[in-house]
Amino acid sequence: MNASEARRQRREEERTERRRSERLAEKAERDAEEEREAERAEARRRQAAREEAEATAAEESARERRAQRLAAVRRERAVAARRAQAREERRRVARSERAEGQREQQRRAAASQREVTDRRRQRVQEQRAAERQAEAEQAAGQERRRQQTAEDEAAARSEETRRAREEERRARAREEEQAAQRAAELRTADAARRAEDRRSSEAEAQRREQLLEEQRRELLEERRRREREAEARAERLREAREAKLRGLAQERAAEEADRERAEERRAREARRREAERRAQAQRESRQRERRAGARASEQEVTELPWLRTEDGRVVEWGGEARVLRGVNVVGLDEAAAGETPLLEALALDDRNLEVLTDGWGVSVVRVPFSAGTILGGSPVLDRLDELVGALAGSNVYALLALRPPEGLPDQGTHDVWTLLADRYQAQPGALFEPYAAEAPLGDDWPEAALELVRTIRSIHQSSLLLLPGADLEGLALAVPNLVYTLRDTSGSRPRLDERFAAFARSNPVLVSEWANEGPDLGRSAIANAGLFERLDIGWCACNWNAPPRLVAEPSLHRFAETRFGLIVRRALAAPVRPALSPYY
Repeated sequence: MNASEARRQRREEERTERRRSERLAEKAERDAEEEREAERAEARRRQAAREEAEATAAEESARERRAQRLAAVRRERAVAARRAQAREERRRVARSERAEGQREQQRRAAASQREVTDRRRQRVQEQRAAERQAEAEQAAGQERRRQQTAEDEAAARSEETRRAREEERRARAREEEQAAQRAAELRTADAARRAEDRRSSEAEAQRREQLLEEQRRELLEERRRREREAEARAERLREAREAKLRGLAQERAAEEADRERAEERRAREARRREAERRAQAQRESRQRERRAGARASEQEVTELPWLRTEDGRVVEWGGEARVLRGVNVVGLDEAAAGETPLLEALALDDRNLEVLTDGWGVSVVRVPFSAGTILGGSPVLDRLDELVGALAGSNVYALLALRPPEGLPDQGTHDVWTLLADRYQAQPGALFEPYAAEAPLGDDWPEAALELVRTIRSIHQSSLLLLPGADLEGLALAVPNLVYTLRDTSGSRPRLDERFAAFARSNPVLVSEWANEGPDLGRSAIANAGLFERLDIGWCACNWNAPPRLVAEPSLHRFAETRFGLIVRRALAAPVRPALSPYY
């Protein structure tokens, strides 16, 4: 009885073990199916996200193109409206000139102010359009980055899920292995008692193993088949996306070609309008010269006259020769950004201006600056207006000198002089030194200088322009009102050079930076002053408010002259004695 119960108990345990193994196999199959379903859902979600991202990018691109086309149409309409307004204004001014001769200058100033306002408005509109386009591009970039981040996070989550399931499968495998070990131990322990059932058990176990092996092979084959299908789908999607990207690239290339052709048409139209404007400006300039010559004798002594060049000399509009001589005032870049009033920061307050004009007799103050200062906005320009106005009120010309970047003029240089030429086209006290280069500029300098002159002359036809070129060869430009500049900071004695003398006698020349840094206690400076006097060469001595100083401390109203400052003051007050100037 006990043996029978033991056999029944063993059979019951074996049946329990078989059922448990079958349940584990079924659970493993269900887990594998759930994992495959999750992978399929994840693939569908990624595909939907990519399609949505591509659709969003296409919509953003179309919206940007529509915005650009709309901005271009608005700019063209604005330009057409301004041209029509300008034509009507010129007709009205022409009629008014015949009827109201005495009010001609006021009406022209009003028309000029409206044109300036229109140009400023156009620039503001263009800047706003550019900002909107930049914002749209930035938003598109952010959206693309957000989508990429979402895809990366989804991929990371999928990888974590896969790893977790892999760990679970390994745990189940370990449990199965342990269960198998326990079953083997039980079979080994009861081998004697289960001798009669061994053959049937072995056959059943072999059949079960074969069934499990077949199931595993089928599962493995099914998984490989699905992986191949997924790879094929991914390849098709990648090819479709690449084809779509190629189509978009072709569309962008076509749009870029259309844009370039439109830009070329606009450039040709702009060059044609520029030629017409220059011709009109030349006619108006000749008319202003005739009117200015007639009014020159009626101007007050304290009013600054317009300057021009004639027969190799700088003259006023009335024909009287004028040699510009004065000082350099540096530090505008730093002072413009500070809180101290500009005139006080540059040592050009009322007391300093009184000393410069009444005590020294200067006729020009040279003010160097960098492009970034002028392009900084209205506060800096308003302070510059104050400086130019204060100098003009003291009967002193302001020579605005741009310290250039390395090499030839860039677009920033043209932007600076477009702004200043427009701002001071009615101010005779503002003289322009568009490119205060300290070193030779090479063979391309004449062409670059001509482009710079054209930029200024397209807006301001009357201002005196000073450019590097007094290098014994000159700057061969057929440009009116052009003065050649050079620097003399070595402190050495001048050399006897007939070529330079001939050049200075036939061309207007100004030494933009004159300093005495040599060890000869001022003898070279005295000799140079005599040379400048003999050849009617203008100059600006260095410096009024910074080393090398001309006076002790002008910002504190201490005006004791340095050795070089005494030479400069005497050269401003009276010609140097011939005995002190043996050259030329």
